[in-house]
Amino acid sequence: MNRIKLIIKKIQRKLSFKRSRLNTSARMFIPGIGKKLIVFPFTTLIIIPVVLLVAISGYLLIRSDVFLVKNVTVTIEGGIEGDSLYSEGIASLEEIQTIAEDKTVARSLWNVDTTAIATSIKEKYPSIENVTVDTKLLESVNVLVQERKAIAQVSIEKKEVTPDGKELSKEEYYLIDQNGEIYLQVNRKVALPVFNYPSEFQNIQEANSIIGYTFPQSLTPAVVKIINSLEEYGRFELNEVIVKDSTTLEITTSEQVKLVIGIMKDIDEQIRKLEVVHEQIVYSGRAVSLIDTRFDKTVVQYK
Repeated sequence: MNRIKLIIKKIQRKLSFKRSRLNTSARMFIPGIGKKLIVFPFTTLIIIPVVLLVAISGYLLIRSDVFLVKNVTVTIEGGIEGDSLYSEGIASLEEIQTIAEDKTVARSLWNVDTTAIATSIKEKYPSIENVTVDTKLLESVNVLVQERKAIAQVSIEKKEVTPDGKELSKEEYYLIDQNGEIYLQVNRKVALPVFNYPSEFQNIQEANSIIGYTFPQSLTPAVVKIINSLEEYGRFELNEVIVKDSTTLEITTSEQVKLVIGIMKDIDEQIRKLEVVHEQIVYSGRAVSLIDTRFDKTVVQYK
């Protein structure tokens, strides 16, 4: 039994010695320090070069062609069809493509500043509402541009004096978004209802800049909801939207039918009544000049 114990102790000492040899390197004497010995752990000597090797390999991989941007895709959503409509501020696919490529192509995906790309595009084009830059795919950058949705246009009369003293007037057209903000000038009248807000036009004329002018938020959401609801119904082509006062909206259709809707009343209920009455009118085949939904019973005037 004692002999077995001695054999086990010898084996344990050998194993302990081997572990010690693996964890430490040979002791070295440093003359400047004196008799003290400095021991460098074996594991540290191995880990340091491995970490450096991994870091260098990662750096070289990042700098390699694997992560260089080679393709840029630009997609534009929203807006109005027909680039020729815009005199300035149009979100041109070709120009946005150029901006994105200048800031991405032949650069590492890790060095692409998506925020800077989105900001530069939005600053150049006031018609853009949002820009999303996606760099998740290797070698590719996807740019999604979302234009503001124009709900109407406003016509502003501008007067100019010629060198010979004659006064000339011309109409300028601007687009209005869903927030009631005038955000873009167009070079001609477009296929959108003309928004007429007489009590606000004096303020617009006196504003330092027409672009950026926002109509009163107390009325804008209701007006926008009415316009969108009529567009969804799809049976009226709107020509002009007139805010008569703080409670009444008058809309003239392409068939010269005047729709009168209460801004401060239940809009959903009024649109529902308008649709029901209009279906009855279409079925009867009679022509009408006015539909007024402000009252309990819808008022209809026939031609």
